[in-house]
Amino acid sequence: MLTAAYHEQFYDLGWYHCSLGQISKKWHQAVEEYNRRDNLSLDSSSWASSLIQLFWSYTKNLWQHRNEFIHGSTPEEEATKLLAKLHDQVSYHYAQFSRDPTYILPRHHHLFPQRTLQDRLTLSYDHLQCWLRSVDEARNILSTQEAHLRSTSS
Repeated sequence: MLTAAYHEQFYDLGWYHCSLGQISKKWHQAVEEYNRRDNLSLDSSSWASSLIQLFWSYTKNLWQHRNEFIHGSTPEEEATKLLAKLHDQVSYHYAQFSRDPTYILPRHHHLFPQRTLQDRLTLSYDHLQCWLRSVDEARNILSTQEAHLRSTSS
């Protein structure tokens, strides 16, 4: 009976659905069989409810742990992680521009030499967000111009 319950859960329903609380009815039958064999008074329907509640509690705890790891568990950690992500993006754009000056059009070159990378990284969150949007827009304009030149040249 246990093998049949496992087989139905694994092949027919899937473990994803099990984590959502959709378990095979054969688990209920397996618990009843176990109770009869060992003369236990465990209610198989309350066992299924407890199992589903345990799955939900477990997946909620996993989700909370994941979110705390990625986003931080306190507002200070969250702000630090957001700022670190912005710093990584700014550093990436500076590295790309220093490697290849055609990374953006010459008319947008003013975005980089105005401040060094270290100076830029000391600026506020809002300033970095605005600067990144400006660089993204400059990159989009370059892509649009390149596409236009390719179409007119062919």
